[in-house]
Amino acid sequence: MVLSFNQNFPEKIINGTKIHTIHQDTTGRWKAGMKIQFATGARTEAYNQFHEAECTGVQDIEIRYTDMRGAVEIYIDGKHLGTWHRFMPPRSVNVADVLRLAVNDGFEGVTEFLNWFQRDFKGKVIHWTDVRY
Repeated sequence: MVLSFNQNFPEKIINGTKIHTIHQDTTGRWKAGMKIQFATGARTEAYNQFHEAECTGVQDIEIRYTDMRGAVEIYIDGKHLGTWHRFMPPRSVNVADVLRLAVNDGFEGVTEFLNWFQRDFKGKVIHWTDVRY
């Protein structure tokens, strides 16, 4: 099945610095064992499949913006991974775990990750390695 990415991610997927992706999956279509075709320009004339791998598993993810001061809580499979305070990072909880998630998803850090996920989000972490949270 095709996973579509923007131009920021193909090199990171190929060189192994992006080791999973976070996507909406409201129908539960992603399952371990499925073949993944990594592509840019899906459903356009610019379609380019640049990599292929197998889905090794999925995890539920929820990103919750909890207050006006910029607190963001992240849950994986219903368990609290950490809380990031956008404007007061010293008040953040489980900073290393939140940073690990962001970097493994292809971002330079938590700020860039949260600029991508700017509002509440529910979806799946789609894995093609054995790393889990």
